[in-house]
Amino acid sequence: MYKRDINRNYVLKSKAARTFFNDVITKYPVFGFSSRCFEDEITAKIGVKECLEHELINPYPVLIEKQDDVIAQFKYTVLMTNASTLQTTGLPIKEE
Repeated sequence: MYKRDINRNYVLKSKAARTFFNDVITKYPVFGFSSRCFEDEITAKIGVKECLEHELINPYPVLIEKQDDVIAQFKYTVLMTNASTLQTTGLPIKEE
């Protein structure tokens, strides 16, 4: 999984890398993507390598836990206003 760094610019040297990066810009301008999402696997591999070298895309870290550990992940949406903070989705937050 990778995410495009919208603050970085660089003119890529190889045609395959330019083709790959143009596809990234059009299909995934700000969202994460996988190299498996692209039709041409060879072009994607070359493009990912060159884009990583010039920091045009950033990899998401792979998280690994110890064996037999129980892992839970909770996500929710919060609206922050001047007056209060409101949770709009997800499990209710237990305040202590």
